[in-house]
Amino acid sequence: MKACMAKSSEELSREIARLVDGKLGEDIVCLDMRELVTYTDYLVICTARNERQAEAIAQEVHLRLKHDESLLPVNPDRSGDVGWTVLDYLDCVLHVFTEEARSRYDLEDLWHEAPRLEPRLGQALADGSQIFAEGDARRSASDGTRSPPCSPSRNCSSRGSRLARHREHPPPPRPPRATRDPPE
Repeated sequence: MKACMAKSSEELSREIARLVDGKLGEDIVCLDMRELVTYTDYLVICTARNERQAEAIAQEVHLRLKHDESLLPVNPDRSGDVGWTVLDYLDCVLHVFTEEARSRYDLEDLWHEAPRLEPRLGQALADGSQIFAEGDARRSASDGTRSPPCSPSRNCSSRGSRLARHREHPPPPRPPRATRDPPE
């Protein structure tokens, strides 16, 4: 593990949001809880498309913070049996929900008075401009225009391009599985 200076709770919440975005977590929200509660400074809330992606997001955040920041969550059991996985880093708590669980528990409504922190997601492009997400639209900060969608004929080698293609053109749904009738 590499030695590093401790990050502020705000920097930690932005780092967690960036890691979640890297695993294609959706609807990432950072709530500033400092004026409302004493047990944490920030809540990072995101949605995963399914339980498998929720586990991948939690695993990535856990491993990257352990390796890069020497941080471990205080809750070693992170079973997401109800569609809700929590990683508690004391100053920042990550909540990974499936879509159904997020609408059921609705933490944003519960903490509606909490100010939202802009997570500053995205990455730098080769020309030095920044790509950031606003809703599902990807825009370049240098000119404010929306980037064109990727097509199968276009080589989309950068992560930002693949992410934009996935968000704008999700894969088609899988056909239902064929089941065999049990022998009589």
